[in-house]
Amino acid sequence: MKFQFGGGGFPGGGGGGRAGRSPQGRKELFKDTPGVKELSTKSWKEDMEESASRRNIVVLFYESDLGEMEELREAFTTFVSKLVQGSALVEAGAVNCGRYEGLCHKQGARKLPFVKYYGPEGQQPSKFHGTAITYHSLSTWLPKVMADYVKVIVTERDLRRWLPTDDKVPHVLFFSDKKTTPPILKTLSIEFRERAALGVVLLGSEELAKKLGVTKRPALVYIQDEESLTGEHFDKEFKKDQLARFLSRSVGRHRSQALASFRELTSSRLASGDCAPGDSNFCLLLFSGHGDSQAMASLRTLAPRLRNDHVKVFFVKDAEFRSAFGSVPPGSVLLYRPKRRRFKLFEGDAGNIDDLAAWVDAAVGGGAPLPSTLVGTPGFQGEL
Repeated sequence: MKFQFGGGGFPGGGGGGRAGRSPQGRKELFKDTPGVKELSTKSWKEDMEESASRRNIVVLFYESDLGEMEELREAFTTFVSKLVQGSALVEAGAVNCGRYEGLCHKQGARKLPFVKYYGPEGQQPSKFHGTAITYHSLSTWLPKVMADYVKVIVTERDLRRWLPTDDKVPHVLFFSDKKTTPPILKTLSIEFRERAALGVVLLGSEELAKKLGVTKRPALVYIQDEESLTGEHFDKEFKKDQLARFLSRSVGRHRSQALASFRELTSSRLASGDCAPGDSNFCLLLFSGHGDSQAMASLRTLAPRLRNDHVKVFFVKDAEFRSAFGSVPPGSVLLYRPKRRRFKLFEGDAGNIDDLAAWVDAAVGGGAPLPSTLVGTPGFQGEL
């Protein structure tokens, strides 16, 4: 069943409308249709403008006295039944232009029926340009125009660059059995926008799947340790509600554990304020080198114990950053106060957790300034 465009609209493409509209033309076709919200001028402002940060909706603009209304209603109702109520990919709205002509004109609906997708604020709405409104044409069009905040990851290098991009949110990686990003993942990226970072590994990137222990697709992994690339694997049915619960739990766990993590200090983390010149916290740093596995293990264990002491714990691979501390060799551990440009080198056995913890506690709580001064400004190789 299809509906051809061009059967109605506002004279001359304007918003003046037709005089003496019949009561039939003002009838709301979808008032009692589950999954469809009939929008008015007032509710448009409330639902579309004031709650736009995670907006994800397809809106049909119509007049109920146009020809073939039953076919249009059947096509849109089928779309809603399968993709709104069934797959939960988007929300659906409808505007009766016989009642709200000014609203329709403002949204560019000059020739009816008219369909438009609205993503979150900042994304340009997308018009449906097909010649016929059918379930097939709408369901084919929607995945192409949906807002998409999913990062496509191809190589391990891509993954390691992506993981440090935003420490405020968990990074969750989806291994797809498709060659394009699944629409359900796009939907979740909108719902969890600014709460979780979603990445996708498309069909064909088998080396990365093997690296993370993924043997069957689809798969979902919340990466909790970016150095070893280990984390929690999703083990439920791949339905939207189950996926959303897993993401919500990941958000909660990340918020409780983020400050207790031992991670690499990277250019992006420095730029976001970690151990940057204005950071008033202490930074416990390991300048990573060969044979420092015991020190790595110590700091990984110590990080949760320091979470309430305003001490961030990182390892640093970049030699350019290390050079700002003078002749400090690889494998060294030091306590750094960025805002004061001062540091103190640990001279004991970094593999002894108790000794290291006691040294940090004395240096942080002692009140005396750290003894050594930077010889340069810490930065990363290749930075301007």
